[in-house]
Amino acid sequence: MIFQTREEVIAMTPLWKGERFEDGRPKVADRYLDALYGMTLEELWKPIFVQGYENQFLSIQPLHPEFHEDGTVNRTTYANTQAMIMPRDGYDSDVVWQYVRWYCGADSQTRQAREAIAVSQPTSKFSTANITALLSQKWTTQEREAIRAQINNLVGIPEYPGAYIVPTYVQFAFLNAYNLGMDPSEAMLDEVTDINKEISRKRKEFGLEAYEISYGSRDESEETGSGN
Repeated sequence: MIFQTREEVIAMTPLWKGERFEDGRPKVADRYLDALYGMTLEELWKPIFVQGYENQFLSIQPLHPEFHEDGTVNRTTYANTQAMIMPRDGYDSDVVWQYVRWYCGADSQTRQAREAIAVSQPTSKFSTANITALLSQKWTTQEREAIRAQINNLVGIPEYPGAYIVPTYVQFAFLNAYNLGMDPSEAMLDEVTDINKEISRKRKEFGLEAYEISYGSRDESEETGSGN
């Protein structure tokens, strides 16, 4: 929201009775502004949230849905994941699974962490694939408890075949809009067909219901696959 004139600013802040800057903004004492620098977002928003101001505008979604009605904060965050690839042919699957379990196990991950930190800074940390190995690193008691608490607030986002293609092509669209000056909507629409084709290809690979995607028209599709 942009205010072009002094009158517009004053109209939006009618309760202010003190001095104003030339453009109409309230001239707030420095001591109040200095106090804000050391406050978290939760501390800044809570006073008005508990007064019932849950939205920036009427009839729109809450501006800060992380606040519960009782004033507590929802600290849930999504878990970022990585995967290991198991070759399809030419390998004993039982042996491969045994390796994966060993590699991701606490002993292996703890050793990797110690070796990585040994050749780095003493205060460095290693992102492990195992919670036990993660917590075994040199944390303070306060840090370790904070990590435990955050782990308990992690949620996983369900995966689906071909999901890896979405962030890649969204990035392509962003770069085309930013570097080449393309209209953002058109840049994204140009990538949608490729995204849908890859998702359909992976769904077919797993025997799931899929659609034939055509480059001829964004709306042209033919339902295929094993679904009913």
